[in-house]
Amino acid sequence: MENPELERIRTVLFAKAMEGRWEDVIKLYETDTRAHWPKITVSEDTALHIAILEAKEARVEKLVHQIREDMDAQMIQNKMGFFSLLC
Repeated sequence: MENPELERIRTVLFAKAMEGRWEDVIKLYETDTRAHWPKITVSEDTALHIAILEAKEARVEKLVHQIREDMDAQMIQNKMGFFSLLC
């Protein structure tokens, strides 16, 4: 069974990313390292994948800054096999 708090984080990340509320996504990345991990789309994209795919360069830079020391988070693959930092 999924941890309810992690499911809440996943739901919040998805909603904020889809609404274009990137400052809220960045704030969550800053305040809770668990936000680095959730795959939030059917394609198994993380918030960082989405920011990269939308070419949100300034937002990508801020998100990457938050995961710079978390190599595992940097290496999360989506269904297409793309790693967050190699999209």
